[in-house]
Amino acid sequence: MGLNRTRVRELVIEMLAAEHGCKPEYLVDGRVHLAARPPEAAENPARRRVDVSDPSLGIVTLGTGGVVSASDECLPWVEEIFGSADRDGLFEPSRLGRASFRLEQQGTRLWGPFPRYVCADEHLKSVSVPRGYSVEVAGPEGVDGVDPHLWPNALLGRGSETRPLMLAAIAEHGGEMVGLAAGTADSDAFWQIGIDIATGHQGKRVGAALTSAICGAILERGRVPYWGAGSANVPSMRTAMTTGMRPAWVEVFSKRLDDGSDVALNSRP
Repeated sequence: MGLNRTRVRELVIEMLAAEHGCKPEYLVDGRVHLAARPPEAAENPARRRVDVSDPSLGIVTLGTGGVVSASDECLPWVEEIFGSADRDGLFEPSRLGRASFRLEQQGTRLWGPFPRYVCADEHLKSVSVPRGYSVEVAGPEGVDGVDPHLWPNALLGRGSETRPLMLAAIAEHGGEMVGLAAGTADSDAFWQIGIDIATGHQGKRVGAALTSAICGAILERGRVPYWGAGSANVPSMRTAMTTGMRPAWVEVFSKRLDDGSDVALNSRP
């Protein structure tokens, strides 16, 4: 079976159930469930290989109900805050504020909400490269020698041993690199896209052309391309949807206060 929308949704549910320690049906039955969050060391290839804070809290919805998962020591106050919440109440500022206050007392804090987008084979849209530009997809060697600080959303904090950089789509104009999209293997099934467009070249559909190219390359390799955007980053959301990516889930997660790496898992065109 190819990566059609049905298979992609199955993989999303499998991944999130593994990360939140819940039954897959908890994510789709329209109710809000509380669950004990597995520790970082829990081995499950369906999980994304991202750091999990200790103590930890995660909130996720696919649009029908949702799951709130927390480490064991947090579950009593998590139930007090979220036990009566419905889907639309999961991300109420008052609830998130109370939860963040409790976590900050233990050295962690909440980040989000972050919408996540995925692409299936039948949804991918081919976006033409703007006149005067070129786009090429390469392996990780394509960014050898590139300063990650100049392309922070595409490269900074990526390419670790656990989350290797697998692909890069490079946009050039006049022989100069003006855009970069990178695909990172966050799990066996999901490759996350990060993107940067140089000042002066934004708003010209360069980001959409890069995203379309790298999405296609990821799908050709049998992986799911996924995209993270900050909740206020409307241009990023537009870029994702222009290329056929569709909203899949929304999440909030905790991170250690001293760990600012890859906090938002954010793609910024």
